[in-house]
Amino acid sequence: MTASNISGRLHDAFLELDAPVQAALLAGGATALGYTLYKSLAGPDLSSIPAIGSSGLFSSYTSARMFQQHAREMVQEGVNRYPGAAFRVPLMDQWTVVVSGHRLVDELRTAREDELSFREAVEETIQLKYTMGFSMEHHNSQLKVVQQDVTRNIGLCFPDVYDEVQASFDDVITFEPGQEWCTVGGFQSTMTMVARVSNRYFVGLPLCRNDEFLRSNMRFAMDVISVSSKLKKYPGFLRPLLGNFLSPYKNMAKDLSGHVGTVVAQRIHDDDTLGNDRPDRPTDLISWILNHVDPRHRTVDDVVMRIMGVNFAAIHTSTSTFTNVLFHLAAEPEYIEPLREEVEEVVGRHGWTKTAMREMIKLDSFLRESGRFNGLGCLSLNRKVVKKGGFTFTDGTHVPVGAFISVASDAIHHNEGAYKNAHVFDGFRYSRLRETDPTKYQMVNTDCDYVLFGHGFHACPGRFFAANELKAMLAHLVLHYAVQLEGGSRVKPENEWNITSASPNRSAKVMFRKRQD
Repeated sequence: MTASNISGRLHDAFLELDAPVQAALLAGGATALGYTLYKSLAGPDLSSIPAIGSSGLFSSYTSARMFQQHAREMVQEGVNRYPGAAFRVPLMDQWTVVVSGHRLVDELRTAREDELSFREAVEETIQLKYTMGFSMEHHNSQLKVVQQDVTRNIGLCFPDVYDEVQASFDDVITFEPGQEWCTVGGFQSTMTMVARVSNRYFVGLPLCRNDEFLRSNMRFAMDVISVSSKLKKYPGFLRPLLGNFLSPYKNMAKDLSGHVGTVVAQRIHDDDTLGNDRPDRPTDLISWILNHVDPRHRTVDDVVMRIMGVNFAAIHTSTSTFTNVLFHLAAEPEYIEPLREEVEEVVGRHGWTKTAMREMIKLDSFLRESGRFNGLGCLSLNRKVVKKGGFTFTDGTHVPVGAFISVASDAIHHNEGAYKNAHVFDGFRYSRLRETDPTKYQMVNTDCDYVLFGHGFHACPGRFFAANELKAMLAHLVLHYAVQLEGGSRVKPENEWNITSASPNRSAKVMFRKRQD
């Protein structure tokens, strides 16, 4: 059969299809063609770096589609084939260079912002201009707020934080008369408690218990992740159209200004009329933002967006981390008693204080191990090469300007060379290590083998508050409750993967019972 005959038959078959099917096929073909042209013409030349998947003009599209479903496995394949070296994996409109091994990870960590840009990588990863409505030009003042004020005031505000821990557990874990066990959705219940506890610190009472405000925060945190993931499934030339339509910020602007916006407006007015050095000025995130924000950004909308940005970071990561902690504890309840004994002993000496949180070594280990075992995805320490002429690692690997580089975080966390029985959850792995080195292996510490919070200058600045918040929640849980998975299962629910991001199982349920001894 000749090529013209085949073409004719295909044409006739196409005409017999319904109009919606024809439109879908044409749109799909146009997208695939646009993708291949865009990727082949616009991307930096990475041909010297070995590829996982096909790198041909059209076959790379198939590999990019495969990466959306099997990102974790493809990154692990790259680490296995090129240990301690660089390789690349295909996204929908670019290749990302991935590195592992102490030497390359450390070189990435120590690279200057004008060589490997953290800010520009975040713009791409979160799709900031679409999801949050601003760019990383806001980053400097936001960073100062978290590094300085949020971290500095943890001890002062810890009584309020723990008060909200108690209140949120009491409101979320409720028992009917005569009911021994209360069953709740693990992920959703955790998100509600994290949102309340975080905002007790950020905006205080009564706003932290305002259901509308909490729903907006939780929805925003979820939508930023889901929308950024959706946008990254499409070539870059389609994102402006889709981004403006899907934008969480644009879709929620009215809701956001309706509650916290009113408070912010009053606070700006109070600062303007009464001064920001008055003794009764609230000690909270709103005040801290107003202290640091550039005068041209000192508007209600801008401050509200900054509050939501901090909330997004706090709610998303802490919810994922604590939900997995809860699942591990419910699947392996033998950990409860030794953790409970430590909490009782330390609180007996220090009360519910930041000092007490620091001395709960086993509790800290349990949280850190859950972070290692589950992580937040298969790639981290994302950077964009911005140095003119590109960036060259000491092993000779050259990455041209415009390319993205990431660390194979999930593979690093499951490296048998760094962790004995790396694929087994060991809640007291780090507390044993701290017997010989008390200052190392704390939850907030980062190194080339533990990158949950990143590593280096751009390591998550909010990790100190997050660690204290999560310790307070876990300590309260083991002191007052017994937990188990629904039906008494002893198998932790599997994580859910969305391209390169990992999330705890969203549908798994946990059963709580009040402590009986």
